[in-house]
Formats: sequence, C-alpha cells, structure tokens
Amino acid sequence: MISIVILSLVLSANSHAGEQITNHVVKHADIADGRPSYIQKGFIKSYETQYGYSVSVGDTIAVHVPGGVAANTVAVGGGATNNGLGAGVSVATTVTNQYFQYVYNGTYGATVAKAILAGLGGTSDPTIYMAPASLQGAEIQVSKIKLAGTKRKPIIWMECALVSAKDKANFSGVITISDYDAAMRLGEIYNPNFVTREIAIAKIREAKELLELGIYTDKQFEEIKAKYVLYISTE
Repeated sequence: MISIVILSLVLSANSHAGEQITNHVVKHADIADGRPSYIQKGFIKSYETQYGYSVSVGDTIAVHVPGGVAANTVAVGGGATNNGLGAGVSVATTVTNQYFQYVYNGTYGATVAKAILAGLGGTSDPTIYMAPASLQGAEIQVSKIKLAGTKRKPIIWMECALVSAKDKANFSGVITISDYDAAMRLGEIYNPNFVTREIAIAKIREAKELLELGIYTDKQFEEIKAKYVLYISTE
C-alpha cells in the first residue's frame, strides 16, 4: 500500500502533461509580491531575475557551493576487544555532511520519493535525498523552466541536464533547482551573468589555494583576484 502511495506521488510530481508554454517571459518584478491573476502557472521560456539579467531554456549555469549542513550522531567502535574477551565500548561521535538545499540530484518526483522513503525508514537526514556536496562545480544546461508555487508565494523551478560526460557518470542525468531565486541567494548555483559576494570570496579563496599548491602563478592569481574583488563590499 505504501509503495502505491509513493508511486502515485512520484507520477504526479513527474507528470508533464500539458507542458505547453503558458508565458514566454516572466519577470521577477511582476511576481515579487505574489502572482497576479493574469500570469498563469506553467512552463516558460525565460525568467528575468531581480538582478536584471535573464535565464532562458538552453542557457548553461553551474552548481556552486552547498548551503546545507546536516549533523548526525553515529556510534564508532564496539564489538570484541583485542583479546576477544567481552565487548568493546562504542563511542558516539558527530559527523557533519554538506548538501544542497535547493538542488536535487534527479527529478523533483524522484527526490520526493526518496525523502518519503527516508522518513519511513526513520531518518530525516537530507543528505540521503538531496544533491551531495560532490556535485559542486558541475555545469548544467537549463531544459525546462516553470512558474510554480502558490499565488501568494510563487517560485521559479528549473530542470537541467548535466553537461559533462564525467558528471553524468557520477550523478543522475537530471538536476532540478527547486527555487532559483533562493538557490542564487544562498550561492548554491552560479550564473555567469551574476556574481554574489559569497561566490566572489569562494573564487578568490580557491585561486589562493591553487597558488599555494603551485598550480597557479602569481600573475594568474592576481588576475582572478582583480576580477572578483569588485564584487566584495567592505561596507
């Protein structure tokens, strides 16, 4: 019975019946305070963000830094002692794992199913069903954009395809961004047309590490630093 319910939810979430374009372009300014009646929910071709640039079907963006951290307590040790007499003592330790809060490794429906199964298994650990930190840096191409959510709180949802064959071998072929604006604010995705303060700091820090490893020259580091330091406010 449970499996039937899960299957129904997955099919409902994955259903793309009526995928006709309801709006060619949706502007953030028009839905920032709620979705007006004249703008219908559904698939769109382009989204004009609050920063002035647009994201369209076919554009390539990149997965950036995971914004979520999950802490889990696990038992380490236990079992027989060295001399085989008596049981060893297990020690509880906390393990932290990073994960993406708005990026799914798979379709929306598949992620919903994994979350439900995790809950039925007695765990609420989001690292089980959300995209792992190892997805960081992957390039993705936007294949679908949808205006979803409620009338009071609309969201822009995107389904993307991995660009690199290497990434496709390690992850699902489909990457879903459940809320584009939230993912951008958190720095979980990166768009060449928009750089946040967090992204700029991460880029400079990465270049510094590569310099210390001898991979970058001083000139390469200074060029990257000059490019991204403009996005870091000191106010």
